[in-house]
Amino acid sequence: MVVNLQFFGGRGSTSGLALTEKQAKKIEDSAQMKDTMLNGARLGAKFYEYTDSNGKKHSGETGAGAQGGTYRSEYSDEVARYAQRSTRSLENELQQLKSKLNDQYQRFARSAASKSASQVQGFADADRRIKMINQVLRRRRNKK
Repeated sequence: MVVNLQFFGGRGSTSGLALTEKQAKKIEDSAQMKDTMLNGARLGAKFYEYTDSNGKKHSGETGAGAQGGTYRSEYSDEVARYAQRSTRSLENELQQLKSKLNDQYQRFARSAASKSASQVQGFADADRRIKMINQVLRRRRNKK
């Protein structure tokens, strides 16, 4: 029997924990459910709905006492890969991406008349990755 082990870092550790793929997916699904429920409640949605790592949809009430609305979230392999990295490496990449984002924004602002496609692409890509890293770091901070 071959077991695919994944190493979850966390809080700056270098060794992390050895988990099977099934355990890693269960942890990520649980974190996504909590994240979806909290974000839905924060935004005033009455219900939440998320898709887990197997593609199955789950839903429930946020408990926010809101009048209506549904907050939806989907499983992302990229977020799961970021969740496996150590907090230190995520914070380092976050700083690099923020610097890149600022640089791309400055270039975009200077050449706004021409709107270079590559600059817009770089700006959007860095922003998307920053949001994913912030999602993982926010989960870790909320555990404290």
